[in-house]
Amino acid sequence: MLNEAVDRHIELYRSMGFKYKVQAYMLHSFADFAESRSEQFIRTDTVLEWATSAPSIRQRYNRLLTVRRLACALKAENEQHQVPPADVFGHAPKRRRTCHIFTQDEIDRLLRTAAQLTSRRSIQPVTFRALLSDSGYRASCFGGFEAPTLGYYRRWAADSGHEIPEEPSCSPS
Repeated sequence: MLNEAVDRHIELYRSMGFKYKVQAYMLHSFADFAESRSEQFIRTDTVLEWATSAPSIRQRYNRLLTVRRLACALKAENEQHQVPPADVFGHAPKRRRTCHIFTQDEIDRLLRTAAQLTSRRSIQPVTFRALLSDSGYRASCFGGFEAPTLGYYRRWAADSGHEIPEEPSCSPS
């Protein structure tokens, strides 16, 4: 019975245009786990035991939320389904890494070091772009840089005899 409900749920999501491949695999895995215990309805303790068997915290969290969505949908049809709490494993682990914002001194040292990398005493465009992106400057449309102090780098380059590529305009050609 649970596998049939899972099939209906997957079909609903796919009919709305979702690929739902990984979720389908997880839901069938859960349904098989629950049915091996002769359970016909989603039970919180079964969901938690199944989710806990995942090897990482992120996978446990994803398993829990995927089955929780199914449980919410099925509870609307039958009150015997239990909806597990979403925060059992805490909040989703963040994948975002912490950015380092370079100080002006660090940027100066990077530029001085970059100047020593070439034999012609010029910063190559690739090197310059890498330095700016590493220092937290965002690339703007068509390869330019979004930096309020870009003039500083142009003055530094002019004073020290380095060439810096011109920033292209953002208007389409």
